[in-house]
Amino acid sequence: MIGRVIYPFLGLIWLVAVVAQGYAAALELAADSMVPFIHYYCRLTVALLLLIGWMHALHKMETFAMAFINAQDDAFRMAKPVRKWTEIMKSFCTWGVPGKDAYYTFSEYSTAVDVLHEMWMVFHHLAIGSGLMLFLSFYLFGASEALDDEPEFNWQHTLLFLWIGCGTLLLFVGMTAPAFQNLARIAISKPFYLGDIVNLHKADEKGGIGGNVTGFIENFTFSYIVVRSFDLKQVWISHSDFAGLTVTNWTRRPTKLVHLQIGLAYTSDPAAVQQLLGYIQEWISTNENVRPKSYKKATLKGIDPGYVLAIIVYPKVGFSKAKLRSSLLFDVMEAAKKLKLSLIALDTPQFLSGPVGKDENGASVELLTPTTACA
Repeated sequence: MIGRVIYPFLGLIWLVAVVAQGYAAALELAADSMVPFIHYYCRLTVALLLLIGWMHALHKMETFAMAFINAQDDAFRMAKPVRKWTEIMKSFCTWGVPGKDAYYTFSEYSTAVDVLHEMWMVFHHLAIGSGLMLFLSFYLFGASEALDDEPEFNWQHTLLFLWIGCGTLLLFVGMTAPAFQNLARIAISKPFYLGDIVNLHKADEKGGIGGNVTGFIENFTFSYIVVRSFDLKQVWISHSDFAGLTVTNWTRRPTKLVHLQIGLAYTSDPAAVQQLLGYIQEWISTNENVRPKSYKKATLKGIDPGYVLAIIVYPKVGFSKAKLRSSLLFDVMEAAKKLKLSLIALDTPQFLSGPVGKDENGASVELLTPTTACA
């Protein structure tokens, strides 16, 4: 592979050396009247060889770039999970009205590799055009000075003009260094694909207006990464700003966490509570829809505002989180009913009856008071 790239350049260097030796020999042998022409045509030959070398280098770069792009594109297009989430994203973002979709959605969806390919094609054509213009300028200006003893061509000025012109054009279309760097990192590292659900937030803090967005990766462009948030807003993040964000990829979860907290009245029988806890521990250990060898936990977390049981479990890959959670909750409620345990809502003040004083006749007074006041 390395030899296929290096050997042509070694051959080009050898040709330049041969032309240089022939140039020196021709100057020694030629008549004085032919010297200006020898100067011009030898320099033109060197310029042509350099142009050929430049075109060859661009061809090799294009071969490498296209091989990388095609490999990435094939992997993306053929992956069934990626296609699934891309279709979900498209259906999520559409208006369902052709007239509005034509104005408010993308007619084509591009991956990071697609945009890199577009950038490369712009650069490739500019590089070819610059080489041809430099050679043509040398040919035209040099031909007018071919009769001079020391023909001069200010190639530095032409090259500076081309660099300024090409640089201005690249900036105009959005091909900046941060954009290329960001897209290259995404294409190579693959932190997410088109259609993935991600959370983006600032690297040093989570939150803040405009600093936290969750949604589908809708598209990649020269200047922006477009995210369709869950409230259906289209969020455009520039590549320079994106470099300061941390990405949390929701789509890469093999399964989803089921985290429950179940509250029981603090007047419940401790033995019955312990029985219920044992039942839950056995349930998450033996249920066929729980992911095997995964982290599981069922424990007594606290006693405020009552017995608080914490449950952490993961469904097996491909099984619905909602179905597992519903099945677990219904079975726990049925077991609590048999054990005569009362479930209570958490994060809500619990008002229970309790003696707090006596009336004028000495009778007990019953008032509703917060659980915390009875402690």
